[in-house]
Amino acid sequence: MQGDATDEATEAARSAVLEGARQRREASRREAEAPAPQPISLPRKAALVARFRAKQALQHLPGPLQRRMTRRRHLQHVTVNMGHLTPPALLGTAEAPAARHGQHGASDAPGPAGHR
Repeated sequence: MQGDATDEATEAARSAVLEGARQRREASRREAEAPAPQPISLPRKAALVARFRAKQALQHLPGPLQRRMTRRRHLQHVTVNMGHLTPPALLGTAEAPAARHGQHGASDAPGPAGHR
């Protein structure tokens, strides 16, 4: 009686180990089938290296020059974000008004109950 329970527990443990091994093999096979990452193009690599070297060189400049360059870079980013996040009318670059349909001098605003 007790031998049957032990055999069942052993068989359950064995099947769990085999299932885990099967899952690991499938995962490693999926990783092997994944496409290899593309190498970085030469112009992009050159730009990355240049940016890295410029940041390194910035640390060796005098303090006031470092602050000025950092502030300029920050303001460039802020200006771009202002253009994306702020309505054009608030930035003073309002778009041209749309062409008016109807009579000259007539208001485009709807009258009572939506009539003109």
